Amino acid sequence: MSIPPGVPVLITLRTTRDASQIELETSTFVATGDRAEQTYTVAM
Repeated sequence: MSIPPGVPVLITLRTTRDASQIELETSTFVATGDRAEQTYTVAM
């Protein structure tokens, strides 16, 4: 995603873990104005 300089950006990082705290998935959500992009990383 291309964002012009000076535009405010919200970045949210999320980690999903099971009951024993093993990481199952991470998610990064980037949003600004009318644009948003979400990416996932699933542990194998």
